[in-house]
Amino acid sequence: MKHLHHIGMVVKNINETIAFYDDNLGFKLKDRWINPQNGAKIALLEKGELTCEIIEYVKNPFVETGVYNHMAITVDDVEQKIEEFQKKGICLREGIPREIMQGRGKIVFCYGPDGEMIELYQRMDGSAEGRVE
Repeated sequence: MKHLHHIGMVVKNINETIAFYDDNLGFKLKDRWINPQNGAKIALLEKGELTCEIIEYVKNPFVETGVYNHMAITVDDVEQKIEEFQKKGICLREGIPREIMQGRGKIVFCYGPDGEMIELYQRMDGSAEGRVE
């Protein structure tokens, strides 16, 4: 195994999800198409090396929407993101970040438009590197 290729997520409304991830998390639309076999709308969103495949099944979805535990995104300032998200009315699981990795990082969770959990991770030493545990 070399690396994570992408995270796939089934959503209710592909346009709403693309806008949410672009406006609030900085993901950019890389590609978009319709699966000719089942009519599913599919988009690839990218941020750095992370790719999310967003799928909206038009008929007969076989998976619930928003299904995966969470995805973690590195941010420069968790408190700033909390404030920004609160102003936009984005649902946060908690309004206060918590420290992880023995104080080397801090996190907060928010929810995307389909209820998917998104972890915002800040490395405490100021670097953008680090593994979320």
